[in-house]
Amino acid sequence: MEIHKHTGFKLLSLDLRDTTLMGKAALLYNFVEPSDEQKRIYTTVIIGANGTGKSNLLRIVIELLKELEDLSKDKGRTYNVDGRFRMKFSIYGNIYEYSNIYIASLLKEIPNISENGNTAYLLKNGKVELFANVILPKAIVANSIMLTDKYPFFRKENNEKGEKVDAFPRYKYLGIRNIAQNASTRAYVRKTVEFITQEYESVAFREGLKRATTFLGLTPI
Repeated sequence: MEIHKHTGFKLLSLDLRDTTLMGKAALLYNFVEPSDEQKRIYTTVIIGANGTGKSNLLRIVIELLKELEDLSKDKGRTYNVDGRFRMKFSIYGNIYEYSNIYIASLLKEIPNISENGNTAYLLKNGKVELFANVILPKAIVANSIMLTDKYPFFRKENNEKGEKVDAFPRYKYLGIRNIAQNASTRAYVRKTVEFITQEYESVAFREGLKRATTFLGLTPI
């Protein structure tokens, strides 16, 4: 049986240095095994004691992906991630690197880059690429039932027509907070009801919901 190569989005690594969220130490996270051949969808599990930075690590990944989308639309960096960083990911067979870590060999192609600066750049398969050409995952979902989750909550912003639109459309926050700082169980219940009604036409969803209510000893109404 032939196994087709999985070409969807895969986060490969994240290099962090002197960031506020993760501290002064230089940290390198590898999210795939060295022997990975991308033959199937990959799941990475981050395990650690409370307070070791798991949530902040995921927050940084989301913030950097938002920055990349903003840069692709010529909005500029938001600088929510400070210090030095290098995020590497693969998609459709290409490897992208979004970074502001100084590389001397890039001086000719990126004149503004310097050891003490904060110039962000994008590489595709090791070569400088325009931000406008970056390919990002179609959807990013942050799901949490914790009142103190660290996932970013982006407010809506005005478009060119003055209409309120999502600041980061591909990102969905499925947490308890209804504004950036506060949590609301009412908002969580409302979101749950909205998602149930949206998926009502799905036979698989209705069957799954029936099994869940039966397991909980509830009437499937």
